[in-house]
Amino acid sequence: MKKMARIFSVLMVGSLAVMLITTGLYAAGSPLGADIQDYVGTYTVSGLPFEKVVVSDKAGKLHYVAGEYEGDFTEISGKADTYSANGEATVTFMRNAAGKVDKMKLEIQGESYEGMRSMEEMAGSSVALTDYVGKYKMENLPFEFIVLSMKDNQLYITAGDNEGTLTAMPNQMDAFDAGGQATIKFTRDDQKKINKIVVEAQGQVFEGTPVTQ
Repeated sequence: MKKMARIFSVLMVGSLAVMLITTGLYAAGSPLGADIQDYVGTYTVSGLPFEKVVVSDKAGKLHYVAGEYEGDFTEISGKADTYSANGEATVTFMRNAAGKVDKMKLEIQGESYEGMRSMEEMAGSSVALTDYVGKYKMENLPFEFIVLSMKDNQLYITAGDNEGTLTAMPNQMDAFDAGGQATIKFTRDDQKKINKIVVEAQGQVFEGTPVTQ
């Protein structure tokens, strides 16, 4: 692995874009008390020497891979969703109305870049899937409950005698496809917790609420 300081010194004579990247431009920060897993994913950027930045949890540290370069990010104390990279750049992860990170904003020397997170990862990563796990009491269906669980790192549904794997729907938050037979969506409350399940099948809509365990 190439060390950040070494990469920076080697590429000091390179283009500004390359310097930004290799000095850790892609830093990710957790909000105060947030889970580092909130930021794990692949971000697509433009205007830079590579198209994607992969952010991961490596030994409990927020780690990035940008092209051939990689390194760890350092949290900026007191600033939500913000990290520093060797003091040369800051990155702020931005959240949507559902409270999920959907992009990263990169700032250095007056320049700003944005990287969009993979929509499928936002809705259906193994980390995010745990948001939906639980038992839901349904209305106007042949069965009383829908149970969602994790199985082989996928969201698994049991509804009466029916069961199977749910697939995240591209470019839609909190929405899944149930084997082409139904669409299952979720809504959230002000605390970003799931408060309703909505099942759309054959032109009909059925709703359910989480059962308190």
